[in-house]
Amino acid sequence: MRKSIKLLVACALCSPVVLTAQEQDSLLARKSKTVVEYGRGLSFGLKESTTATATAGEEELSHKKSINNSNMLYGLIPGLQVLQNAGNAWDDAATLRVRGYGTSSSTTPLVLVDGFERSLDQISADEIESVTVLKDAASTALYGIKGANGVILVKTKRGKEGKPEINFSYQFTMGTPRRLPELADGYTYATALNEGLANDGLSARYSAEELEAFRTQSHPDAYPNVDWWNEALRDHSFGNNLTFSAKGGGQFVRYFTQLNYLNDNGILKPTDDNDGYSTQFKYSKLNIRTNLDITVSPTTTVQLNLFGNFSEHNRPGETASTLFKALYQVPSGAFPMKTARDVWGGTTVYSNNPIAMIAGEGYARSQTRNMYADMKLNQDLDGLLKGLSAGFEVGLDNSASYWDSNTRKFAYDQPAMDWATGEITYTNLRNEGALSFSKSVGSTVNHFNFGAYANYARDWGKHRLAATLQYHMDKTNAKGQNNSRAFMDVVAQAHYVYNRRYVLDASLSGSAASILEPGH
Repeated sequence: MRKSIKLLVACALCSPVVLTAQEQDSLLARKSKTVVEYGRGLSFGLKESTTATATAGEEELSHKKSINNSNMLYGLIPGLQVLQNAGNAWDDAATLRVRGYGTSSSTTPLVLVDGFERSLDQISADEIESVTVLKDAASTALYGIKGANGVILVKTKRGKEGKPEINFSYQFTMGTPRRLPELADGYTYATALNEGLANDGLSARYSAEELEAFRTQSHPDAYPNVDWWNEALRDHSFGNNLTFSAKGGGQFVRYFTQLNYLNDNGILKPTDDNDGYSTQFKYSKLNIRTNLDITVSPTTTVQLNLFGNFSEHNRPGETASTLFKALYQVPSGAFPMKTARDVWGGTTVYSNNPIAMIAGEGYARSQTRNMYADMKLNQDLDGLLKGLSAGFEVGLDNSASYWDSNTRKFAYDQPAMDWATGEITYTNLRNEGALSFSKSVGSTVNHFNFGAYANYARDWGKHRLAATLQYHMDKTNAKGQNNSRAFMDVVAQAHYVYNRRYVLDASLSGSAASILEPGH
């Protein structure tokens, strides 16, 4: 069992800042009431803070939609590098970095959704109220060693006192393949191959009659011309995104609830040749969220958040990477898509018929379930000491994924032309296998969070102070060997303003990490 303990001290002093008395009073009030708005730490982003932060609010986010929310942050937040990735709808999430590369190993920032370490891409875009990026040591020190590569704070929407507000939205999405390669046709391929052999002092592969057969397509089985990309991909993919939400509440209970369903149908073309199943790249996800704010007493407030989603994706028996690799590899003149005998084409050199990989190898399907629940309690302790408050938070997360598949190997023939007789012969290189069913548990993860804090916010004369002392721990148990983790942070932070002009932020953070949780 490996353990590590690290201590981080961060301090920042800003140049004079002039705020009106009304602004200072408003800021102090916000400090005392929202000091644990994100689950940990003082609420940065205020006018007099010395920390480096940037925020994208609901207005900036509202016109952007993506299956994976990390993609919609592209170009929105200064200092946040968003590297968009290619892939299926369910695995094209962007790579996020705060201020570029910070280390030579992991560069992944810490993402907190309502104060808890969770995936930004699991929630729906319509439930996000704001995304804040913390970039410097003074702000990230609150998050211990996990915050070393920057911190991304995601705040979801909450209810408010008043009449119910009901919203419904629908979005139709369409994707078009771009920058597809333009590959040589069969005749050009055969001619170029002959030229390359001649340059090496070797005999030509194709005779004049064979080149003419490529050009005229008089014998397409033996001398084919297949545009693999056109046969494999349709012009567009399409999907739907439906969201229903309601928020409101009274003096004691405020609520926000949302139901979101989205799907995406991929760009593969020959996917419905089999009875009973499709081999299309398909993805669907259902999200359900309820956020409650409860005023238990004039000095006690509770937040309850419940979130769950279920997603499913479908693909051919071959993986997307193998399929697209074949589309780049197989020449247009190598073999026909299917022979005159209605058997997939292939050769001893090329057994990776791209269209057969799509339509002839069965399917694989995965289901993923995520359940998140958390509670935060804040107690005003003005009765003991003016400006003092304390509270705790606890979160329980569970995720699991399951696989099932029906796969097989496709049969393929190698055609050959006998120019003496004018006949085409077919050599069977592999027989078709039967569909083979299998299932497995992909992953299971249990994540437990606990935190406790005490906050103090006061002003006297020319002095204003907001301070916090916090303890936080989390444990993760996942399927497989050596996949359990345990972390603990103890943090102290102070935010001091003198004469409404000079500001000092200071943080002290101690972290401990166990690569294997005790007992595992």
